[in-house]
Amino acid sequence: MDPATRHWWQKVYFGAKPEYRDLGAFDVNQSQEAEPAAQRRRASVTANPVRQMLQDQASSFAKARSIMNQLIVEFGTPPSR
Repeated sequence: MDPATRHWWQKVYFGAKPEYRDLGAFDVNQSQEAEPAAQRRRASVTANPVRQMLQDQASSFAKARSIMNQLIVEFGTPPSR
């Protein structure tokens, strides 16, 4: 923690050199539920790739379902086991 700004920093090693991430200011009187702005931004940035992956997956499922329906129309339903 930087006492002058009351910001917390995180040192991470994902490459050749360490990186420092600003986790935002923290006040001990602040509610546990309140998030620093930096955390909210990071959560939003993290959610975007996940959201995109889910949208791509839904598109792939829709395409697979369409192909399955075409096959059923062409060849009939598969025999039950």
